Amino acid sequence: MISLNDVFPTGRITRTHGYKGEVAMEVEDDSFDRCEADCLMVDCDGLLVPFFIEEYRFRSNTTVLMKFLDVDSDVQARRLEGAKVYMERSKVHDTDSELSFSQLIGCRIENSDGTPVGTITAVDDSTVNLLFDVEAPDGRSLLIPASDELVEDIDIAHRRIVMNVPEGLLEL
Repeated sequence: MISLNDVFPTGRITRTHGYKGEVAMEVEDDSFDRCEADCLMVDCDGLLVPFFIEEYRFRSNTTVLMKFLDVDSDVQARRLEGAKVYMERSKVHDTDSELSFSQLIGCRIENSDGTPVGTITAVDDSTVNLLFDVEAPDGRSLLIPASDELVEDIDIAHRRIVMNVPEGLLEL
């Protein structure tokens, strides 16, 4: 059985499209396209269910029109509306030089001295400076700059990022 630790968020099904089972999916990135995934995991009432991709096309930078195998009517597709969509981490090739933001969600950040900083819950790219939204071990929410100068190592396989976090930043 696949758990949330085995996947990363790819998007959310927003609505049906047409009457032949196609859905519109709001995507966070194009990782499933870059990795040629054959299926996506859809959260159906708390269970991650694989849905095999029959075909898809990008409607915009953030919307994909998706047709899953065996979803052949608008009635079937409507049951998927609002569902979160995930991709298995194992489908992402380590040789891919460009990491997607969603691959970083769930990674643990450690300071260069080994102390835990927290877990990345989101990546904020709405400003000039990329920020990691991090849940600290004590439950606080932190925003940490994701600059090349601070990031020392990214180990996606072990879900770990080592950073040189400036002194005092964690106390803000």
